[in-house]
Amino acid sequence: MLFLILLKYALVLTILAVVTACLGFIAYLHYIHQKFQHIPGPKRTSFIFGNYDIQKALTEERTTMSEILTDLHSEYGPVVVIYLLHMTFVSCTDPKTVKEILLDNKYLKPSFNYEPFRQLFGERFMGKGLVSETNHEKWGIHRHILNPAFHRKYLMELITTFGESADRLVKYLSVKADGKTEVKVMDALERATLDVICKVGFSMEGDMIANDTPFANAIHISLHAMRDTMSPSARFDPRKKARDYRRDVKNAVKLLRGTGLQIITQRLQDLKEGKELPKDILSFVIDAAVVKGNFTMEEMIDEFVTLFVGGQETTSTVLSFALICLGQNPHEMDKVREEVDRVIGDKKVIEYEDIMKLEYMTLVLKETLRLFPPVLGTVRVVPEDMTVVGIKIPAGTALGVLSYTMGRMDEFFKDPLTFNPDRFNQQEDRPLYAYFPFSLGARSCIGQQFAMSYLLFGAKVTFSSHSSSFIFGNSDIQKELTEGRTTFAEVLTELHSEYGPVVVIYMLHMTFITCTDPKTVKDILLDNKYLKPRLSYEPFRQLFGERFMGKGLVSEINHEKWGIHRRILNPAFHRKYLMELTATFGESADRLVKYLSVKADGKTEVKVMDALERATLDVICKVGFSMEGDMVENDTPFANAIHVSLHAMRHTLSPWARFDPRKKARDYRRDVKDAVRLLRDTGFQIITQRLQDLKEGKELPKDILRQETTSTLLSFALICLGQNPHEMDKVRGEVDRIIGDKEIIEYEDIMKLEYMTLVLKETLRLFPPVLGATREVPEDMTVVGVKIPAGATLGVSWTNGNPNYMVLTYTMGRMDEFFKDPLTFNPDRFNHQEDRPLYAYFPFSMGARSCIGQQFAMIEARMLLSKILQKLNLRLVPEQDFGIYEELVIKPKGHCANYITIRRK
Repeated sequence: MLFLILLKYALVLTILAVVTACLGFIAYLHYIHQKFQHIPGPKRTSFIFGNYDIQKALTEERTTMSEILTDLHSEYGPVVVIYLLHMTFVSCTDPKTVKEILLDNKYLKPSFNYEPFRQLFGERFMGKGLVSETNHEKWGIHRHILNPAFHRKYLMELITTFGESADRLVKYLSVKADGKTEVKVMDALERATLDVICKVGFSMEGDMIANDTPFANAIHISLHAMRDTMSPSARFDPRKKARDYRRDVKNAVKLLRGTGLQIITQRLQDLKEGKELPKDILSFVIDAAVVKGNFTMEEMIDEFVTLFVGGQETTSTVLSFALICLGQNPHEMDKVREEVDRVIGDKKVIEYEDIMKLEYMTLVLKETLRLFPPVLGTVRVVPEDMTVVGIKIPAGTALGVLSYTMGRMDEFFKDPLTFNPDRFNQQEDRPLYAYFPFSLGARSCIGQQFAMSYLLFGAKVTFSSHSSSFIFGNSDIQKELTEGRTTFAEVLTELHSEYGPVVVIYMLHMTFITCTDPKTVKDILLDNKYLKPRLSYEPFRQLFGERFMGKGLVSEINHEKWGIHRRILNPAFHRKYLMELTATFGESADRLVKYLSVKADGKTEVKVMDALERATLDVICKVGFSMEGDMVENDTPFANAIHVSLHAMRHTLSPWARFDPRKKARDYRRDVKDAVRLLRDTGFQIITQRLQDLKEGKELPKDILRQETTSTLLSFALICLGQNPHEMDKVRGEVDRIIGDKEIIEYEDIMKLEYMTLVLKETLRLFPPVLGATREVPEDMTVVGVKIPAGATLGVSWTNGNPNYMVLTYTMGRMDEFFKDPLTFNPDRFNHQEDRPLYAYFPFSMGARSCIGQQFAMIEARMLLSKILQKLNLRLVPEQDFGIYEELVIKPKGHCANYITIRRK
C-alpha cells in the first residue's frame, strides 16, 4: 500500500516537473523572440520550432543553409535573423561588419559552432586543431608555428608535388576520357587534393587518386557525420542503423587519428634517432611539440585530422565548382584553356612560375570562390552590443558573415549570378570585405595561398522577420529545407533580397539572424570580441558524442587557445613551405587525371566532383601527413569516414537525428561514430609514429592538409567554366601558354596562372565554401539601423538562448549592390578590386579566424585544374542538376558530371 502511495506522489511530482519545464521553455522562447524581434527576417511558422519551414527544407535536403540565407538577405537586407527551436541565427552581409569582426581579434569564434569539428559522436575528431580551437591565444601560438609551412617560398618548393598529384589526377580521369562517359570530376578532385595533402603535409607514400583507401573513406565518413553529430536524434537514436552509423563514424575518426598517431610516433622516433625529417607541415608541429612544448600528442593529432579534413574537401570542391562554371560558360572555358595552352603548352613539368602566369585561371578560381566559397561564411561572437547597418546586435550574439551570400549580391557584384572571372580584373568595381572565401584577419585560412596555388594547379588540370506560426517559427522555410526543395544559402539570399541587409528567421526556439552589410562583416570578423558561437561549431567538435575535430582550429571557440594553435600552425601554411609542396600537389593531380582518363571516352558521364574529392584527399594525405597510398584510384575506409563525417555534420544538431530511436537512425549514428573513430585513430597512429620517429632522431617529413573546400571549389569552378566556354578557353589558353606539355608543374608555373586564380576567386564569390560566418554579439549592436540584441549569435546556436548572427558571404557575393551583374560568371571582376565594396567577399572568412589553409587550397586548386585542363577536355552533362546542397561545405548537386576526352597524353 505504501508503495502505491509513493508511486502516486512520484507520478504527480514528475508531471509537475514536466509541466514546469514546458512552461519555462515557452517563457524562454518568448524572451528570445522579444529580444530579437526588431531584426528583419522571415516570419516564424511556429512558436516552438521557429522557422520550421527552413528546418524542414534543410532536413529533407530540398535546400541548403547557403541558399536560404542568400534568399533571406536578398529579401530582408544585410542583417537577418532566423529561429531554430531555442536558437537564433543572426547573419550579416555588410562588408563593414565583415571587416570589423574578422579583423578585430576581440570577435572570437563561438565554441559551440565548432563542436562537430572537435568530436563526432563523442569521438575526438579535429579536437583543438587550428579550425576548431576557439582559444585565441592558444590558436595564435599554433598558427604562428605553422605559418612558415604555408609561406610563398615554401609553396614554390611544393610545386613538383602538386604537379605529380595533378598528373595522377589527369591519368585517373583519362581512363574515362572517351567523350561519352559521365565522369564525376569532383570525386577525382577530392582524391587529388587528398593525394597532395598526404604528400606535402605528411610525406605519405602511395597514390591516393588511383587507389581507394580506408583513410580516404574515413575522411569521407567523418565529414559526412559532422552534419549529424549535433542532432540529438542522430546521437541518441537507439535503432540499429543509427547505432551502426555512429559506430562507423567513430571508427572512421579512430582510423584518421590512429593514422596520425602512427605517423607522428614514427616521426618522433626518427627525430630521436637523429634522422633528417622531411620538409612537411608535420615536421613543424613535431618541432613545436618537442622543442617548444606547444603541442601535446592529442593536439598534434588534432592538427593532423584538421588539415586533412579541411584541406581536401575545400580544394576539391572549389575545383569542382570551377569546372562546373567553366562547363556552363564555354566562352570562359575557352579563355582558360587558351591561357593554359599559351602558358603551359605541352610542358611535362609545370613550374611554379608557370602556375603564377595563369592569370585568367586565377580569375576563374576567384569567381568560382565568389559563387561557391568553401563555406557559407564565418561566425564570430559579438562581445558587446554593436550596431550593424543601423540594427542593434546584442552582446553575446554569434554573428555570421556570409561569404556565399555576399558573393551573390548585386550590391557587391554586378550580375552576381553570372560567372564572370573578369570581374576580378576590376577590383574597384566591388566593395572591400564582400569577398572572403578564405575568411579574413588573423583567423583567415592559413592554407589559402596553398589552396589557391593548388587550385591553380588543379584548375590547370581539369578544371527575416515576422512569425507565421507561434510555435514553429518560419516553418515554411524549415519545410522547404527539410524536403530538399531549396538550400539555406538560397533561402537567405532571397530573404535578404526582399527584406534588406539584416534578416531574422525563427526555427522553434532559435532565431537565425543574418546580415549582408559589409560594415558588419568587417566589424564582427575583424574584431575578436565577436566570438564563434559554441553550439554552431558543435558538429565540428563531435558527431553524435564522438569527438570529431575536437578543439581544432575550426571548432575551438576559446580565442586565446585557438590563437596559440593558429600561430603554431601558421608557418605550415606559409608560402615558402607551400612552394615545396608543389611536387606533391602535382603527383596527386596526375593520379586524378589518370583516374578520370579511365572514363575519358566522351560518352561516359563522370562525376568530376567525386574524383576531385578523392584527389584533394590524396593531396592532404601526402602533404599533410606523408601517408602512402593512392586516395584517388582506391576507395578506402579513411575516405569514406571523411564523407560520412561531413554528411553527419548537417544532422548532428538535430534533436530528431540525435535521438531518433528507429533502426535506420541508430545505424546512421553508429556509422558516423565509427567513421570519426577511424579518422582519429588514423591520426593517432600517424602522430604516434611521428613521435617515435622523432624520439629515434629520424627526419620528419613536411606535411600539411586541406580537402573538402578545394574539391568543392574546383567542382564549382569547372561548372562555371563549362557554362562559360569563353572563360574556359581563356583558362585553358593560359594553361597551355604557361604549362604547355610540362609533366612536372613547378610552383612558379602555378603562380603565373593569373586568370585561373581569377576564375577560382569568381567561383568562390558565387559558391563560397560555406554560407557565411557566425559570431556571437556580446552587446547590443545596430546593423543598418536594426538593433541586434546582446547575446545574439550570428550563426546557429542552441546555447543560452542567444540567436545566431551570420554574415553571408554566399548572399553578398550574389548581390548587385556589391558585384555588377552578380549572377554572371566573370573572373575578370577580380582584376579590379576597387570596383567592389570591401568586406562583401569573404569565402574563407576574414580576420584572425579566417581559414588558415586558404593559400594552400588555392595553390592545390590551381595545380589540379591546370593538370585537368592540360590533359583533358570536359563537357558538362547537360541535364544534370546544377543546384547546390550543403554538408560541411557547399557542393554542386550534380557532382560536376562531365563527358571527358583525352586532350593531351
